[in-house]
Amino acid sequence: MSLAIETNVPLAPLTTFELGGAAESFVAVRSEAECLEALAHAEARGLPVTVLGGGSNVVVPDEGVRGLVLAIRSRGLHLEEVGGASVRLRASAGEPWEDVVEAAVSRDLAGLECLTGIPGLAGATPIQNVGAYGQEVGDRLVSVEAYDRETRRVITLDRDACELGYRQSRLKREAGRYVVLAVTFELTRGGAPSIRYRELAEACPEGASLADVRRTVFALRKKKSMVLDPADPNRRSAGSFFTNPVVDADTFARVVEVALTRGLVAREEDVPRYPAGDAVKLAAGWLIERAGIQKGMRRGPVGVSSAHALALVHHGGGTTGELLALAASIRAQVEAVFGVRLEAEPRLLGPDGAPALA
Repeated sequence: MSLAIETNVPLAPLTTFELGGAAESFVAVRSEAECLEALAHAEARGLPVTVLGGGSNVVVPDEGVRGLVLAIRSRGLHLEEVGGASVRLRASAGEPWEDVVEAAVSRDLAGLECLTGIPGLAGATPIQNVGAYGQEVGDRLVSVEAYDRETRRVITLDRDACELGYRQSRLKREAGRYVVLAVTFELTRGGAPSIRYRELAEACPEGASLADVRRTVFALRKKKSMVLDPADPNRRSAGSFFTNPVVDADTFARVVEVALTRGLVAREEDVPRYPAGDAVKLAAGWLIERAGIQKGMRRGPVGVSSAHALALVHHGGGTTGELLALAASIRAQVEAVFGVRLEAEPRLLGPDGAPALA
């Protein structure tokens, strides 16, 4: 085998939380061919495989990860004119996501401008159906090229086959089956920027360009400690730790009743909510704070970000066990107050690479 496989490689330095143990075996692949070679190596030996991207949306267990940890480092961007104002942008899975956004905005291609400042790699974005400020990857996704570990072949999944939802996809639900190799988006040359959220609309200059919107979103995210900044005391984080819960009308009514009864709001309209088809999407950060958990709260080496209640932070010297205990207590407190169960957004690994907590 031409690849150099290492053993007992610490994973904490490869994640934004800087937590967790070592990989039993580890290999960084810089091309699709190397990725397939590494997967063949693992399959021949019956090794579990854990794919590691930018490490910004993963929590590694203290005991480490068994089998082979496959770090995706493939690079490459390719543009294709497809007629009219449509342009397709294909990104290798290991391409840094911010470089993908830069490639689009710098060429006056609309569709990804609100997704700036999100750490991680391109290959991870359709798995989570990454979104921010009213835009989602799924809005512009054309297809995902992936290795199917079940059929042992490279396949192309079109957007519908990815079964995208809110922070959800088939790729996520069938964790471990697909290894993303590349992602293709369809963007609009000269298209108008997406300005859907009031916070963004109020912060953008009149007649904002794609570049203006990108700069504004980045500034808003930075203010909330939602971009990677070595000088930020909240930097050891995975961004939002919980997704915004999507609830039915009855559950929403109970949340409103609790908020009014406890004097948390003066009117029903003061409870933040967003339309989600026949359901209602609530603001997880609002629920956390109104349940009595304040920004900046600490429990030893872990705590809640001082800038955003949705982000959990490792202040150094802690363990994954301590982080997960904090997350569990926050989840329990919100459920006790509002009857709403929060779901974790980062991928929380078990020792064999499988999800340990939903």
